[in-house]
Amino acid sequence: MKKKISLALILAGILLLCACGKKVQVSETTIIVNADGTVTDAVVEDFDTSVYDEEAFETYVKDAVAALQTEYGEDSVKLDSFSVDNGKANIYMTFASADYLAVFDKVTCFNGTVALAMASDYDFDGNFVTVNGGVASTTDASGNADGTDATSNTNYKVLICEEPAVYEVPGTIVMISSQYVTMLSESSVRVDSEEEHAVVYIIYEQSAETK
Repeated sequence: MKKKISLALILAGILLLCACGKKVQVSETTIIVNADGTVTDAVVEDFDTSVYDEEAFETYVKDAVAALQTEYGEDSVKLDSFSVDNGKANIYMTFASADYLAVFDKVTCFNGTVALAMASDYDFDGNFVTVNGGVASTTDASGNADGTDATSNTNYKVLICEEPAVYEVPGTIVMISSQYVTMLSESSVRVDSEEEHAVVYIIYEQSAETK
């Protein structure tokens, strides 16, 4: 969404001449996978009101949401809130699934079991590292990952994404791609891809109380 919004501000010419009903507070763009499979996209972007028109940008966002609802149904996405405060645009949306966020942002975003991901032709290419207690294992001196087999437990859930943001999952992260992913806690990471369209994998065990 970050890339999309930044691009939209330029292309649209807008220059001046709650996850599951629960409000989330974030200081940077955060994508939250909820226990029921819905996805909350909390977007936080710099917004200079002396350069950009707030009303025109809000209209752009609402039109984009309406377009997705028209094509995929009203429940595919909800615009929870839109505000501009202290030089920041804050946009909260809830998607019925990661699939709809992928369509909306035109990026890779998948959430489901490892088995379903494999059946959907995700190849789990690249190196992975294990995670214990919110800490990722280290790589050896040559920079190789620890040899973890990311598909060893097909019942684990996996979030596959490419958009730079903070991601939170409803469980304990057990494995991550060895590049572009930084652990923040047992259930959250920051993805910061230096490479365009670099897809990363976040494998987790969903908490029993959220299943």
